[in-house]
Amino acid sequence: MAKNTLPGDTLVLFQIDDKIFGLPLDQVARVERAVKITTVPEAPPSLLGVINNHGSILPVINMRYKTGMSERPIGITDQMIIARCHFYTIVIPVDKVEGVTKAKNVVTPVRLMGKDINMPQLMTTELGIVMVISCEQLISFHETLAIQEIADNLSSFNNV
Repeated sequence: MAKNTLPGDTLVLFQIDDKIFGLPLDQVARVERAVKITTVPEAPPSLLGVINNHGSILPVINMRYKTGMSERPIGITDQMIIARCHFYTIVIPVDKVEGVTKAKNVVTPVRLMGKDINMPQLMTTELGIVMVISCEQLISFHETLAIQEIADNLSSFNNV
């Protein structure tokens, strides 16, 4: 289960289309300009592909797919958040990183119609409503296995 964000935690705010998201700063390694993504055959739709980041092959998460937004190609002004999740480092392509802020007025939806839900926390800022997410919410068990399989195949390919 994802760790809840608490008031005072520092978040990196980023934009995809007209939506604002927050990711805990301690999960963000760095932000870089967008680069070409290499597609991976038979990858789940939530995985856009991989990039070569300073010699490391990193999986690129498809946030547009995960949040139900319309797809669009990566643009030259887009950015990529390099984030540490579980045992992996992942890439999150975003339209724009807005900056950092301290979490406040965080609302945690716990149950909806009597059922537990895996919904992001919500917070208001001067930019509007922010969906606070964590890496644990971005990668399912199935996707973790797919990422591991891709990494294993790439490492065996590099050792040939």
